[in-house]
Amino acid sequence: MSRQNLALRGVVACLFMLACTAACQLAVRPASTQDRRLAAAERAFEEGRFADAVPLYEGFLAQGRNDPREPYGYLRLGETLLRLNDLRGAQKNLQTLIARFPGSEEAAHATIHIAGAEFRSGDESGALAMLRKVIRESRSSEVTAQAYLLRGTIFLHRGDTSLAVSQFQKGLLALGDGVENLDYYRAIVQALSEQTANETLQRMANEDRIAFPADVALFVLGQRAWKSGDTVAAARIFEQFAELFSRHPLLGDIQEYRRQGADLLSLAAVHIGCILPLSGPLKDVGNEVRQGVQLSVDRFNAGFGEQKVLLIVRDSTSDPQHARDQMEALARDPGVIAVVGPVTSRAVVEASAVAEAYGLPLVTPTATAEWIDELGEYVFRNAMTSGSQARSMANFALREMNLRSFAVLYPEDHYGTELAGIFVDEVSARGGEILCSIPYQRGSADYGEQIRQIIETDLQRDPERHARVFSNTRNRETSRVLKDYYPGFDALYLPGYAEDVGLIAPQLAYYNAYPLQLLGSHKWESVELTRRGEQYVEGGIFTTGFFAASPHTDIAEFVAAFRRLYGENPTLFSAQAYDSVEMLLQVLVRGGRSRADMQRGLLGMAQFPGVSGLTRMLPPGKMVKELFLIQVEEGFFKQIN
Repeated sequence: MSRQNLALRGVVACLFMLACTAACQLAVRPASTQDRRLAAAERAFEEGRFADAVPLYEGFLAQGRNDPREPYGYLRLGETLLRLNDLRGAQKNLQTLIARFPGSEEAAHATIHIAGAEFRSGDESGALAMLRKVIRESRSSEVTAQAYLLRGTIFLHRGDTSLAVSQFQKGLLALGDGVENLDYYRAIVQALSEQTANETLQRMANEDRIAFPADVALFVLGQRAWKSGDTVAAARIFEQFAELFSRHPLLGDIQEYRRQGADLLSLAAVHIGCILPLSGPLKDVGNEVRQGVQLSVDRFNAGFGEQKVLLIVRDSTSDPQHARDQMEALARDPGVIAVVGPVTSRAVVEASAVAEAYGLPLVTPTATAEWIDELGEYVFRNAMTSGSQARSMANFALREMNLRSFAVLYPEDHYGTELAGIFVDEVSARGGEILCSIPYQRGSADYGEQIRQIIETDLQRDPERHARVFSNTRNRETSRVLKDYYPGFDALYLPGYAEDVGLIAPQLAYYNAYPLQLLGSHKWESVELTRRGEQYVEGGIFTTGFFAASPHTDIAEFVAAFRRLYGENPTLFSAQAYDSVEMLLQVLVRGGRSRADMQRGLLGMAQFPGVSGLTRMLPPGKMVKELFLIQVEEGFFKQIN
């Protein structure tokens, strides 16, 4: 089974899990007198702070034996662990729920979640069998419908559209009319959006023009046209939908799209400012950001045949003070409702004072300093940070890979030092063990001294093994000295550069510190990693904020559009800049027309599924990104989440 298929299963199952979670919340709500621990867990879950929610749910269950909300607690804990990709932990808690509370509706939902996990793991037949059992035994129309929904999604993944449609239709029949019917239609729309090509949707829409599945197929086609920026084509499709399905549950969603389209068609041109280093040492970064910004605006305007959004680009010349001056000039123009940039943390600091004084929202797509989020109410950041990389890797290693002990080997520069420090703190806070953290100078050819330091530290934990390894020689520089060595820790975190890591990995093998799970950061994404490291970097995993080879449909479409326009692949900065503008345009589509509207719209954006990953807005305005996890497999990079 390829990693691409596994990633696709993960996306579809996560969409299904969201639908299940919503259904469970309708079915089981904690009492209004719920204790503070459960209330805190619920808040953490709703805010997307899943790692924080886990110990809170665990604490509630530990102290809430025989509490009538106990099944709900197990279910929510299982759902939370699924969000963290901790399939083993999720299944353990869901199985406990099923064993202790058989026949409950929570147990039925737990079975569906486990089936979804089996699907994600590649066992489609096992998942289908579990869902058959749920359908046969459940007395809840809602549970039955959710089981049919996942069965249909699995058949979609298999390429059997007709069988998938029949499962979706059975779910609709089980639900009948009502609010749940609308939620279910929306879930089908999500599944079709992820799995089905436009040609298949068009065929479905034409086969029986007044019955299911023509309705959802037509809706998805209109939605895709809208999201691609072709609002004119979307308006035509939605008008056709309204004529054919005048009493359809999705008609309210259609009317909202049509209302927004009408508002946009009458929209006078609005201005978005852009502050970039188009000259000076950072001009290449400025150009990458400008490409992403321009593509977003061009695709939006293409739907109208005219310039609805005008870019006003200012050159900061790589000088933070000049960035402040340009921000001042844009702020004095009442037509400018938001600004993208500047690109460096120092420049954002300078511009932030102006943003706050004039109430002009600023979104930086590249600044990475941890304290950017604290600069003010009008300063936003849509960028991967060192903190997000290190924390994501620590969380994945501990929860998903079940690794417990780590050594860290990092370049002694700002990038490596910051990542290493945050990773060490995060692992320690989560109960993991840090064996040692050792720096090296960039550009070295020989990393033997640092590797021997790691080995010495490892062996010192076991004096008997230490004596055995070093007993037969006085020369610790030879390879024979460590012939009996094997790593006594689980993984090595290497938050460095591909050129260096590609040399370090073979040297680890030379000293018998191999095989060893290697973990890294986004600087690994280079052909130099596999060219130099060869088989010794196989299985290594790193984090990144954008992956051009992702199998996700929206990312593939973005990459194709970028290539058509610029003749090259987008970079991380281009993708983050594109998403920054897309967020602003989403607020515009929803009726935002002023600076205050843009700020409120950004603050109210609970989550934004961009090409640079899912971005969540947490109170009081902190943007948190969900990163990509990439693994080296047979010399290539494969997305695994």
